[in-house]
Amino acid sequence: MRRAALAASALLLAAAGCGGVDEAEQKVIDGFVEMLADGDAPESQRFAECAATALVEEVGIEQLKDDGLVDDALTVSRPAGDLSAETATGLAEAVVSCNDWDDQAAMLKANEALAAEDSLVDDYVSCMKSVDQGDHVAMLTGEFSGGQHGDEEAGERARTVIQDCQADLLASSGIGTD
Repeated sequence: MRRAALAASALLLAAAGCGGVDEAEQKVIDGFVEMLADGDAPESQRFAECAATALVEEVGIEQLKDDGLVDDALTVSRPAGDLSAETATGLAEAVVSCNDWDDQAAMLKANEALAAEDSLVDDYVSCMKSVDQGDHVAMLTGEFSGGQHGDEEAGERARTVIQDCQADLLASSGIGTD
């Protein structure tokens, strides 16, 4: 009994000291969530909270300030220019690791403007799950840094697969077919 109590106490102490964000980080995370979330859909909120938290924890407030994403008052804004390698990679990793394809499928199926059949959305999601995550991070890093950072070859591999995945879905909706 005593061992169980000691083990439980140790777990509580360890949990209290692990992770967590301070008040300044939480303010920045909340700003990014507001920017990233697309409406009130729970799927979008989950993605925004995950990506914002991962970005702030990985990159840090000072680097985000250096890239112009956060000001001294900890207000979040869209970047005026290309991001540094550190921030572009951190953001790309956050986007890729936090994306939940089941959530994406639900949002796409609910999107009236897309007007795609569920089977096309399912095919798209299945295809997107096959994109190599490292290649996807490389592609996004390049995009977020204006092509200055990221593995160009890996990024092109991801871009090719993603375009193939999107083709039928977009064509069925009349998007990008001009």
